[in-house]
Amino acid sequence: MNLAVIGYGNPLRGDDGFGWRVIDMLRSEGGASDALLESHHQLTPEMAELLSRLDRVIFVDVSLTGEPGEVTHRELVAPPKLNLANIHQFTVETLLAYSSQLFGRAPEAYLVTTVGASFDYEEVLSDAASRAVPAAVRCVRDLLQFPFPASAGSI
Repeated sequence: MNLAVIGYGNPLRGDDGFGWRVIDMLRSEGGASDALLESHHQLTPEMAELLSRLDRVIFVDVSLTGEPGEVTHRELVAPPKLNLANIHQFTVETLLAYSSQLFGRAPEAYLVTTVGASFDYEEVLSDAASRAVPAAVRCVRDLLQFPFPASAGSI
């Protein structure tokens, strides 16, 4: 199986660096089921080609709504048809649509998030986001396992 975990956000803006910290912990613990581990500042259309070669991808990001430190996951579904020339907001679903429409396939995909508490100009996570990193790593490891993991929900 071709697997990847992509953490994204701005590591210079407090909790927005959550995805990067999850990737760092996965790397320091010896990876995750032979998955490709990547950190990015933002999602870009160029990632669609990589996605087209994957069987499963897990994105890790921070959320703005909810209880700080709460970790959740959900399955992602690409919109069936998307005007690729008129995109004003580039989401993980948009990226999956790019993969599907431009390269003929998109992987099974999940999004793991925690709710951020601070987005100040700093390179450290809030206490709530820091405590959420190990739970997010466990969630990612579970989602990398085959067969399909349990349905979406809180961790």
